[in-house]
Amino acid sequence: CMTSPSLFSNYLWSGTAETEDAFYQSTYSFNDKEQIIPSFRKIPKNHVLIKKYEDQRVIRILKWFSNNYYAIMKTKAGDLQLMDLRFGSMTDKAEVKEEDFVFRFILKENENGVLEAHEGERVREDGIFEAIYKRTMGERMD
Repeated sequence: CMTSPSLFSNYLWSGTAETEDAFYQSTYSFNDKEQIIPSFRKIPKNHVLIKKYEDQRVIRILKWFSNNYYAIMKTKAGDLQLMDLRFGSMTDKAEVKEEDFVFRFILKENENGVLEAHEGERVREDGIFEAIYKRTMGERMD
């Protein structure tokens, strides 16, 4: 288990609990009306999706960078994406989407069979800062 402040705010905290096959994550703001954490969202680890790449340098670095708090998913484009869960996500919604995470890396195998990682693109108009502000002010996003 771990807790950490969100980006840009010491008033919004993310809590992450780990089980064998998933992480459970929720947020708490000092501005929440109720002083309880109402629910956790389940984020499947899906580590099996990168099993064949575990010994490759990029995976070792990303595992280290995320302090082993990471999950893997397939994107809409069919690529693998590694999400660093230490800073939480930008939503409390139960459905896990590829754009929800602050730090996310697209993983692609090059022509030599070596996995490469590129930071996932972020659209400036995606409302991330507004979402962080609203959640910090106590508005739930579920």
